[in-house]
Amino acid sequence: MRAWKKQAQEILSGHPEIPCVMGYRIHMSIWWPDRRKRDIDGPVKVCLDALVKAGILVDDSFVRYLSVQDMTTQNYGDDIEPGIDIKVDTEERFSRPF
Repeated sequence: MRAWKKQAQEILSGHPEIPCVMGYRIHMSIWWPDRRKRDIDGPVKVCLDALVKAGILVDDSFVRYLSVQDMTTQNYGDDIEPGIDIKVDTEERFSRPF
């Protein structure tokens, strides 16, 4: 896990901070390396911590919406490379004036 955290931080470094006032919306898609049974919430904290450590998120306590999708259970075949796709947006983009 330590090696993965280090690699994640190296990949994420250099990306600009995503400032927010109202909070973040995050969607994670996970492609596991095999079809073994796993808890879907396992990588969530690690990913959020890596985004904060890399300076992309101000703080993970600002996450207001989080969705996590297990893509391995989809019928994509076994030739998909394992990994995690993370999309970050801000609540400001979704707020509507009253």
